[in-house]
Amino acid sequence: NATGRVVWFGFNNVLPAERDVDQSRIDHYLVSSVYWAARQPLAILGNWPQKNLSAALIAVEVQQDFANAEALSSLIKSEGLPATFFCASEEAGAKPQIVKDFQSIGEVASLGTTGKPLQGQLPRAQAEQLHQSKLDLEKIEPGKVLGYAPPEGLSDTATIVALDDAGYRYELNDMAVTRAVPEIVDFTSSVFFPFQKDEVSKIFRTSSNDFDILANDHSPDQSDTGLADAFLSDFRRISYLGGVYTLYLHSYLLGQPEYHETVKNVLDHIRAQPVWITTGSKLIDWWTERNKVEVQSSKISGSDHRVRIDVANKGLTDVDNASVYLYLPYHPNKIQISAIVFRLRSPKFQMLDHDDVLRIDFPRLSAQTNYTYIVQMDE
Repeated sequence: NATGRVVWFGFNNVLPAERDVDQSRIDHYLVSSVYWAARQPLAILGNWPQKNLSAALIAVEVQQDFANAEALSSLIKSEGLPATFFCASEEAGAKPQIVKDFQSIGEVASLGTTGKPLQGQLPRAQAEQLHQSKLDLEKIEPGKVLGYAPPEGLSDTATIVALDDAGYRYELNDMAVTRAVPEIVDFTSSVFFPFQKDEVSKIFRTSSNDFDILANDHSPDQSDTGLADAFLSDFRRISYLGGVYTLYLHSYLLGQPEYHETVKNVLDHIRAQPVWITTGSKLIDWWTERNKVEVQSSKISGSDHRVRIDVANKGLTDVDNASVYLYLPYHPNKIQISAIVFRLRSPKFQMLDHDDVLRIDFPRLSAQTNYTYIVQMDE
């Protein structure tokens, strides 16, 4: 009927045994879908801070032409946006001032020592080169180098292990893409403390880079709006999913001056949307903190107009500007939220104009703290 809810599954929901982690995600999605279709309250933690619906990472691979990269960085700076610049440390050592300028705009990350793929080498050999690149880049400009982009997008299972050994926190991954949001890989830091974990995250590149888009562009003028639309088509797809869009640019391709108007056009369109544009390290900071927050909801027994929502930050750091999206049984005319503990303030909230969704905003979720609220509808 007109008020019913329908869920359609257009995929196989049973995966091979070795993909148990992905299977658990599908199982959770299936259960949540049934709850939603049955009009049971369903609480979901928002992916991104400050009410943003998606995230974006401006990534510049700096090779062969530092002059182009410097001009591109000036354009990004004039737009007031942060970016992550991936540099090979051997080349970067000859251009220290430009690298310092990169750091002032956002973040400097690694392409390894030479900018050549490490794929196929033993973990120890990969770790040695990654560690050396990290040290060399950190000598140019004080600050931690935490990210790595595999040259030519080539990496293997040894790479993530090597990144952990070398002290990195994330990899911009182009291989075996499975999701639109980061994936956290845990490593036990000590056999004596098995519950203490190091974490290295994969930020999946789910969109085409400038090389791919230029190769597939057949318009007579490659700097026209058609080229920008190819990037923005990818952005809209990832934004709809609530994931991370990566605008991946090579200094020797879209870094060239004749493409600056195209880049500016893309950036202007992206920033006009509810998207969090940030650096790789800040994105991973948020995602690892968010990963330690749990939310649950349930109807209060005997009432069709009251829902209990529990939010627990089990991490060791505070989480700022988080939102919880509560799918309600119906669209109420009146809503009130109250804490069951007197010391807790009632959070701000807004009823969205689609899908009977209530967004509840939390300026700060303190570390190791539980929050419980009652949502009252039409009372």
